[in-house]
Amino acid sequence: MLRPFRVVAFSLAALVTAGVALADPPAPPVPAKPKQVVIISFDSARDISQW
Repeated sequence: MLRPFRVVAFSLAALVTAGVALADPPAPPVPAKPKQVVIISFDSARDISQW
């Protein structure tokens, strides 16, 4: 009697963990801070250097 109960309990626990894994997928990793790109044209760089 003890052996079938143990098998049923184990299979039930396996189903529960599989259900949780399917129901709640892990969130994708959040990237660190996004890089900020600053583009300065040559004309504006020349104007800044003439200040």
